[in-house]
Amino acid sequence: MAGLDAALKSKKCAAFRVGDHRYVGVQSLPAPDKGDQAISYELAHRKSEYMAREQLTVVREGGTLIVFDASNMYDPQGVQDDREAEREGMKGIGTPKADDDPKVAPVLVDAQLRKL
Repeated sequence: MAGLDAALKSKKCAAFRVGDHRYVGVQSLPAPDKGDQAISYELAHRKSEYMAREQLTVVREGGTLIVFDASNMYDPQGVQDDREAEREGMKGIGTPKADDDPKVAPVLVDAQLRKL
């Protein structure tokens, strides 16, 4: 937790690679005041032809770590196709867009922490 917190604050991990996966846009978010320690952050990465944006919250309660993950997977080409359809007077199919931020629901965090 200390290493993750330090890396997020230093912004040294704004982009990194693990194997074939490249993660970008890594930044710290306000963490919930839960457990003994909590950290929240967001990042994005490619998954095949799709882009995935994720928000993660990590909570430590004693020796237990709980990770909450919300994601938005979108198809950049599908978004472009929707825009072209709208320009031609047709309605797009509502492809999720990059600006549809994923959010870890606080109610979910609270419910899971009550189980500890």
